[in-house]
Amino acid sequence: MAIKSWFRGGSSKQQAPQEYTIDDLIVLEKYDEASERLRARLSVNPNDLHSHLKLAEVYAQLQKFDKAVDEFGYVADEYASDGFYDKGIALLSKAMKLAPLDSSLRFKIEKLQREKGMEHVRSMALEGLQKAGGARAGTSAVELKKLWHHLAHGTLVQHLSGEQLKRLFSSMEYERLESGTQVVEEGSQNAFLLLIVIGVVEATIPDGGKMITVRSFTSGDILGDAALLERGSWPATYRTVEPVTALRLSRAGLEATLVGNPDPRGFLDVLREQHNDRDVAATIRRLRPVVEIDERLRKLAADMVETMHAAPGVGLAAPQVGVDLRLAVVDVTVGEDPSQVRILINPEIEHREGLETEVEGCLSLPGITDKVDRPAFVRLQATNLEGERVALEAQGYLARALCHELDHLDGILFTDHLRGLRKERARRQLKRLAAEREEVLV
Repeated sequence: MAIKSWFRGGSSKQQAPQEYTIDDLIVLEKYDEASERLRARLSVNPNDLHSHLKLAEVYAQLQKFDKAVDEFGYVADEYASDGFYDKGIALLSKAMKLAPLDSSLRFKIEKLQREKGMEHVRSMALEGLQKAGGARAGTSAVELKKLWHHLAHGTLVQHLSGEQLKRLFSSMEYERLESGTQVVEEGSQNAFLLLIVIGVVEATIPDGGKMITVRSFTSGDILGDAALLERGSWPATYRTVEPVTALRLSRAGLEATLVGNPDPRGFLDVLREQHNDRDVAATIRRLRPVVEIDERLRKLAADMVETMHAAPGVGLAAPQVGVDLRLAVVDVTVGEDPSQVRILINPEIEHREGLETEVEGCLSLPGITDKVDRPAFVRLQATNLEGERVALEAQGYLARALCHELDHLDGILFTDHLRGLRKERARRQLKRLAAEREEVLV
């Protein structure tokens, strides 16, 4: 190093001027010249992280803190992209000392900490994906990383631990489907769950001799939770509209994920939390209003009134008894005044007014109650059993009961209206209720 020449003693011959290295300039506190040399080096090789780091330190000495923070941030991002999260976090922490009021640095640190945590999840998930389908899958390391890239930002990955993802993926099988493949038919009780990894699947129903699309699903979406977890039927016919790669969970696979599972109830809760089947069924009910009032419909309405009074309750919607029709019955007198029984076919609210907050419960969610905001006044249209379209105005408790039942027709529970701590409390209660209903599986 040039600086060492100072200690070699004098010479009778005139020495040629020495050119200092960048390190010499820094030792000699010639920071302006050092920064100029570093910028020149980076113009030739902009990916030289070592030079970026030195430049950050030089800028800090020159009290050009904004530029120093930019350099530290650039190198931290590069380190993180290569998986060196701790190094990136350390550099951002240095930058925060130079710019303590820069809140973006704190957010970047938190982001890298999350990504660092996800690295463990990623590792475990890739192990599970590798086992999915056994030796028949024939999936290379590159393909596995591609699959993970498509799944990484989905709710399933966000809400399950790495160990649970490994448990789930290793119990699933790969499905590779060509465009136009029918995945399952409407009404089928074929018990399986499908996690879409790549591609698009559409839920369709027949309408006048043609198929219409109800909803489309893509990477990270879960289909079939009702068929597998609730022993229900598929609400629509599902078809691929482009080549699809998916992971399929059978009943046997589900049972394998639950054996020895440290949190089976939480695991099942995550599988069902997207509610895609419920949403599709609700959309179909809106698209398929009751078109014929016959003896079967009249008997269904009478049975629903009897069930409502026996519960006892003040309202009941057809989906609550497993019938996908826009039909609801309401009686706030709970059978004390037969003239107050209202049978509503294809009801639609036309006007809402005011706001009231009262406690609600639901026959579908026994033991769960909470305060819910509802309109103080509503005006709606509905068809009666005589086929007449009638208007109904209601306020107070009756308005609340009508809104509650019409929500059921649209696939909405009263707990969906809750927020904050009340929402979290209801979520825990729903989780316990779902666990009780799943004891046969757990």
